[in-house]
Amino acid sequence: MPSCACPGGAGAGAAPGVGAGAAALFRLLLLTRLSSSVAAFGDSLRRYEVYLETALKEGEEGRALSPRQFQRLFPDRECDALQLTLFPPLFSPGPIVVRATELATVRRLRARLVETTDPKAALLESLLATSQEKTLVFTGTRATARYLARRLSNRRIAVVLGDRGLLGGTRATRREILRAFAPRAQQAPQPRAALETDILIATDMVSEG
Repeated sequence: MPSCACPGGAGAGAAPGVGAGAAALFRLLLLTRLSSSVAAFGDSLRRYEVYLETALKEGEEGRALSPRQFQRLFPDRECDALQLTLFPPLFSPGPIVVRATELATVRRLRARLVETTDPKAALLESLLATSQEKTLVFTGTRATARYLARRLSNRRIAVVLGDRGLLGGTRATRREILRAFAPRAQQAPQPRAALETDILIATDMVSEG
């Protein structure tokens, strides 16, 4: 894990007190994504790399990286909403100084991920191989949900991403997907064979009800 050149954090080489709390928060975000999946961690590293490139450019020109710019790089639909609540107040006026070495560290990490295995995903595959029951898999990130959908594409699988998702390889609403996965619970007719689903991957939004 790099020292994390975070928005105004000490690891970014910023002046003391300029967004000092952001570095630790960003480390927590990256660790949370890594705990979800290698794919989610890689997705955040990719966005982080763009953030560092942007911050370097803005800093060289004496400008500050605004919360709006940060939100464009880390949109709510892709990342934890918590960061969008906590990060903007940590931005202080003035340019954010980022060391080029931090950008190099992130790029090295991304390069290593190309050949990295995902033990959690492998364990899930082994569990599903021994199960004959319908299975609901919750994940905290959309990046992990999409990754698992690709990895388990040889199974009868559906994915819910917010209020929409994929059913039988086609886009569908959350209601349509849930009715196909659990028709009895949803008081829906049995789906046609092409839409029958054994595995549903979803964010924790589906857990409510």
